Amino acid sequence: MCAKEQTALVLGLGVSGRAAARMLASEDVKVTSVDKASGDSLASAVSPLTALGIEVLLGVEELPKRHFDLCVVSPGIAMDSLWVKSVLDQGTEVVSELEVGYRRCNSKIIAVTGSNGKSTMVKFCRDLLTAAGKRVSVGGNYGTPLCEILLNGFSGDWLILEVSSFQLEGAVRFQPDIGVLLNVQPDHLDRHGDMKTYARLKAKLFDRMLGNQTGIVLDTDKDNIAAMSEGSCKWVTFGCSEDADYRYVNGTIKTKNRTNNVSSEYCVRRTYFENDIMGRTAAAAAAVADNCGINQDCFAGVAMKFEGLPHRMQKVGEKDGVVFIDDSKATNLSAMRAALLMMNRPVHLIAGGLPKKENLNSVKEILAKKVKTAYLIGKAANEMNQSWGNIIACEKCGTLARAVAEAWTRSGSGEIILLSPGCASFDQFVSFAERGDEFVKLIRKLEGRKT
Repeated sequence: MCAKEQTALVLGLGVSGRAAARMLASEDVKVTSVDKASGDSLASAVSPLTALGIEVLLGVEELPKRHFDLCVVSPGIAMDSLWVKSVLDQGTEVVSELEVGYRRCNSKIIAVTGSNGKSTMVKFCRDLLTAAGKRVSVGGNYGTPLCEILLNGFSGDWLILEVSSFQLEGAVRFQPDIGVLLNVQPDHLDRHGDMKTYARLKAKLFDRMLGNQTGIVLDTDKDNIAAMSEGSCKWVTFGCSEDADYRYVNGTIKTKNRTNNVSSEYCVRRTYFENDIMGRTAAAAAAVADNCGINQDCFAGVAMKFEGLPHRMQKVGEKDGVVFIDDSKATNLSAMRAALLMMNRPVHLIAGGLPKKENLNSVKEILAKKVKTAYLIGKAANEMNQSWGNIIACEKCGTLARAVAEAWTRSGSGEIILLSPGCASFDQFVSFAERGDEFVKLIRKLEGRKT
């Protein structure tokens, strides 16, 4: 699809902003890219853009005082920011990079959103479709922006996109062929304000979908999401209850067809998905597989070989009978709770970091059941200690290094040291990945043996 815009403003020089700028410039749109940051951190990003004729403005506080036909906002910039408000006041359409890419995309799309588990679901869907002989590319919030995938010439069968609430804020016409909403749990409330607003953004995934397109949602969320959505897609549910169209139970996903009551099963025994938490993800993936014509044997084979992504419930070591699990990607309390539900041994929990606007009391019940001691780090340490100290033993460690050392000293054979912070990483680390990598390095340095 050719762009009709003559001029475009791109807010933010992150990976998605740069991809959108390059896409628009390739269509002879006159692009201006701005960012509040300046200096060495953006130096490598500037020259490839200017080489394409893109105007780049760094250290910007006020936007250029001229009209633009289109504005592309990066995920890190809120839609209620002063920048976005000033552009909207001029009557300019404001969209996300996801929307820019979608308007130029000719492949079928599977879009996955949710508070937790998106990346694992995207990887599983990619493995399924690849095993079935489909030409597939993955991206979005998963790693590669949609615009970059298209600029690289992809024209295969399916695009599988991880979509965040930030990206959906700027979605206008976005219309996946299959939309998956894994769950809606408290997250990003520091940006979205309240759960109603956050849930509405997730429901926005389905707004443009039609009756021949499929919306896949958790059975307990379906009624609320369907009521919030403006779309008319075919709804399919997954979960652990008997009402779910795709139900996980005891290592098996049982399916039902409402029109003729024919049922079938997908086996996930002895796989990464054989528990109630990941079993729900597998049930959602079975719904995708069914809608893409992938049979049960192919599904079972892919599930058997599946390996989880780094920093997501990843076993990273075992020493003297103590197992170490890196779940650094657990950046909210719902993800921490899910991790603890999967534990079948006593847990020494390393938690904390940069807190989000969440109720710490919401995880007290699961902490009491699963955790022997919590080792608290980062800015959230004091607040967590105050909230949890009356139900479990808490140690305010401050740093990850001290938390690992303390957990190692107190743990015993047959127990687990779990890094599942329930917080963002940005108070002490560049990313959750850096936090997880540091956890692994610290484990490797541990000395002494259990007696």
